Amino acid sequence: MAARRYGPENTVVFYVELLARHGRVEDLRDLATGSHQYAAASPYVKVLEDLGRA
Repeated sequence: MAARRYGPENTVVFYVELLARHGRVEDLRDLATGSHQYAAASPYVKVLEDLGRA
C-alpha cells in the first residue's frame, strides 16, 4: 500500500537522480525551477558545483 501511495514521488526523485548522474543540467534546471523543486534543487546545485559553475 505504501508503494502505491508514494510511487509518484519516488519516481520524480529517481528521475532527478538519473538526470544528475548523466549531467543533464538543462533538464535538472527545468525541474528545479518548476513544481518539483523539492526533489531537484539539491541535485541541481551539486551538478553545477561538480561542473565548476557554482
